Amino acid sequence: MELLLLHTLDGRVIYVSPLHIVSVGEARIEGKLSRDVNCVVNLVDGKFVTVIESCTQIKESLRK
Repeated sequence: MELLLLHTLDGRVIYVSPLHIVSVGEARIEGKLSRDVNCVVNLVDGKFVTVIESCTQIKESLRK
């Protein structure tokens, strides 16, 4: 199983198992999210990760 490499806003690299991703969604500017967040990755445990990659990039990686 390959892990998906993503980047947080502060430049950290994180690895996420595609099996743990429930959904990805475009970040909304309203509320507390930074303007630099491009995608929100929702995980099976109810947590989420905000990343600089676009949702399109993540979806393409998941299709591979």
